[in-house]
Amino acid sequence: MRTGADYRQALRDGRKVWVMGEGWAEDVTAHPATRAMVEEYALWYDRHLDGAWQKLLLAPSNADGARIPWAYVLPRSADELIGMGRSFAKTTFLSAGNITHTPAYGNLIAMGVLTAAQTLNASQPHIAEAMSYRELIARSGRFLTYCGGAAIIGQRMRQDPRDRVALKLVRESDAGVVIRGRLGMHTSPAYAEDVYVGAMCGIEIGGHRASFIVPVSAPGVTTLCRKVAVRDANPFVSPLSNRYDELDGQMWLDDVFIPWERVFFVDPSAEAIARDGCAGTTSMVGCQRRSLPSALHWL
Repeated sequence: MRTGADYRQALRDGRKVWVMGEGWAEDVTAHPATRAMVEEYALWYDRHLDGAWQKLLLAPSNADGARIPWAYVLPRSADELIGMGRSFAKTTFLSAGNITHTPAYGNLIAMGVLTAAQTLNASQPHIAEAMSYRELIARSGRFLTYCGGAAIIGQRMRQDPRDRVALKLVRESDAGVVIRGRLGMHTSPAYAEDVYVGAMCGIEIGGHRASFIVPVSAPGVTTLCRKVAVRDANPFVSPLSNRYDELDGQMWLDDVFIPWERVFFVDPSAEAIARDGCAGTTSMVGCQRRSLPSALHWL
């Protein structure tokens, strides 16, 4: 489990974050609009190393004698689900529910991708890629958050329906894809390291709706956050808004490269079924492009 200091250092990655009413946050660990929230997330990591919290936040020793944080367990029993739930409840209580996305959320997102691949009997290489990413989250503590992929309001109002989607595919290569566009509001993008972008983004590849893992610090990514929550200068007068402002925001992508191992797929959209005649396909098998190494179904 990494420390809070490790997390702070990870955020000094050259990310481009603009906070409305504040301007550029050159260093989110130090900027007045973001510093307090970074510290709360750092405390989340550090509690796992605090003896007073370990009984609650760490699972019993495994066969190797190691204790895994409940936040990163891949549950296989009701007892493990209960242990995870208890740890979530206790850590959420500390902020009165105002911190809705802790780093534990990333493990749940990654498990969703993995579970869908396993349930739909995807090929072993595809399942292995989903497993590898989930294990990366568990091993490193990397902070993954979720964006459904909806377009910003202005794009939804465009006259041509083809322009109402959030993202467009610029080009493909053997290494991956390049995408461009603007993603609607989602939670904690200034503090996360990766964002899972869902299939509402509008991109289709090989007749299948695509979703992506996008690093916040990737070249071409800009995070635009809403104004800070209303607060008094005295933190004792407005303790919640001073400490727990997740700064929901948009992501603007300007020709961002995504490797194939971070591209995931869903079943063909209704339009693709009508066009390509792929009805009846319950996974990527049979309708996928041969050049795509990842073919996972996200429920």
